[in-house]
Amino acid sequence: MQTLKDLSENEVKQRLQTSGIALNIGPFNISFTSDYLPLTTPVRNLYANYPLLDQDDFVDFNIRLLRSKGIRRFIKPQINFYFDDNCPFKPLPLNEAFALLEWGMNWCIGAHAHQFLIIHSAVLAKNSKVLILPGDPGSGKSTLCAALCGEGWQLLSDELALVDKTSGLIYPVGRPISLKNKSINIIKNKYQHLQPGSIVNTLTKGDVAHISLPEYCIESMSKPLPAAFIIFPKYQSSATFSFESLTKPAAFLKTIENSFNYSQLGQEGFDVMGTLIESVQSYNIFYSNLDSAIEFINQQMEL
Repeated sequence: MQTLKDLSENEVKQRLQTSGIALNIGPFNISFTSDYLPLTTPVRNLYANYPLLDQDDFVDFNIRLLRSKGIRRFIKPQINFYFDDNCPFKPLPLNEAFALLEWGMNWCIGAHAHQFLIIHSAVLAKNSKVLILPGDPGSGKSTLCAALCGEGWQLLSDELALVDKTSGLIYPVGRPISLKNKSINIIKNKYQHLQPGSIVNTLTKGDVAHISLPEYCIESMSKPLPAAFIIFPKYQSSATFSFESLTKPAAFLKTIENSFNYSQLGQEGFDVMGTLIESVQSYNIFYSNLDSAIEFINQQMEL
């Protein structure tokens, strides 16, 4: 199967401007075009090993990223995100184009893929068992997710847990790992094989950098897996590592708070969430040291 790295830089540029970069990403086929050619570099670097779609393949999400017109092309140039000719977000500065593409893909899936119950969380697997890591901003979710990936875990997603409504299995939809601010250097220094790309200073999230998904994660993206744990991480500076088990009702309510489409699914969402919570063990963990959190999680997975 042809992957993006099989195309030359000129071929990627041509597709970006015309027919689109069309990739298979887990259960979705996604295509995007842009008139901002500097996008070629991060796209080639971070999506190198993803399968290219054939010309006749169905595309779930057609995306365009276009520069603002008029005087904006010269004074504080901006980039706009379009999905099916709709523009759901305000434009962002041009240097945030790749970050906007990533955030926009998350929005497309979270807002439209209702064949899944969708939870805002990192998702990883070890020994064919899935760990779901929901987390609020500042919880350390992204850093812990990247660290587990650095330890050899399979990354299914750093943002979205896709729970199949029929089987209850979790579908991978892995894309580049997004790191912010202090997390960038923490992961860069700890894992030499996970090196972030260019750092971009964004208006809303501060410094942002992306790490390409390890090739073995991409190769296993077609296989859904059963959930075993839901762990809510909470980074606390100088805290001694601790954890607490959650009751099923407490885990249910806390996971609902992190779901994109639970309410939209109605009774179906309640049933799917209930089945998920019954099938997993749930914990809160509090940590300041990554190694302590990783050790605890590894111990649970080995039980």
